[in-house]
Amino acid sequence: MHKWAKSDSRAVNITSNVAEMIAVDCQPMPIVDIGITRVLHVAEPSYTLPFRMYMTDTVIPRVYSKLHMK
Repeated sequence: MHKWAKSDSRAVNITSNVAEMIAVDCQPMPIVDIGITRVLHVAEPSYTLPFRMYMTDTVIPRVYSKLHMK
């Protein structure tokens, strides 16, 4: 099965929405470890959730800033 690149627009959309869920719901970062990874794999096998450090250092700060600008 072909996995989407991290830069694929579909992957970017899912990643951004996961980050928004974490930021808005004040979810702990371990949520991206096992449980949600399994759910996302069932929902979209072509998608791979980025590692926690990428989410923490890159995606969540970007989403958090975007949400606070609204």
